[in-house]
Amino acid sequence: MKSFTISFLIIYSLINMALSSQSQNIFAYVNGDTVTLWETGAYRNCGAVYTMEINIIDHQIDWYQIDTGLAAFCLCTFDLSVTYGPLGPGSYNVNVYYNESYSPSDTIFEGTTSFTIGTDRCEVTSGIISQYQSDCYSGIGIVDPEDFENGNFRIYPVPVKDGELLYLEAFPTGGKAILEIFTLTGKLVYSKQYDGNQPILDRLLKDEIFPVPGLYLARLRTCDQVYIRKITVL
Repeated sequence: MKSFTISFLIIYSLINMALSSQSQNIFAYVNGDTVTLWETGAYRNCGAVYTMEINIIDHQIDWYQIDTGLAAFCLCTFDLSVTYGPLGPGSYNVNVYYNESYSPSDTIFEGTTSFTIGTDRCEVTSGIISQYQSDCYSGIGIVDPEDFENGNFRIYPVPVKDGELLYLEAFPTGGKAILEIFTLTGKLVYSKQYDGNQPILDRLLKDEIFPVPGLYLARLRTCDQVYIRKITVL
């Protein structure tokens, strides 16, 4: 993987970026001099097991998600992340690639994102701090807030501030429904199960759920769907 020439990557990236727009399910969360890169709702083979690689030249980062498992005869979605640092100050561009270890020539461009490190510090040796792979689930990634009228999950207000309640509205189609809230490093901070045979109307206490301000992911799993929302906590 790391033997790819820089010129090939540049040409390959330009071709694919011309065909692919930046996707909302690829984003970065900066914490001091480290960054956690996320791709949610990645549609892959159900037997996938990933290892992450980060290549960085100047302020260009290439994130490789390498599938080390065997091909499966089913497809589902994953949430994937990698935390990297420390990084020097400046603006960074990230290209995201998916690669199968058993077919290294088939590198697939997934999308791009960018972020800025604002700390005034000297660059030191960096490396991967942690990585995360969700359980495989059915359903397609993040549901836009605009899709609520045709969907089944709403959580508000976003951002949520001190002294505010977080409201949950959901309309599952039967069975059970499970709400889970994660940090961007994959740590579960809250979980609650509901009866999926009736509408869910709930109020959540901000200070009892979120340990620190930042960006979180709320995932609602029903009998036949998975919905993911981003929550900004101030």
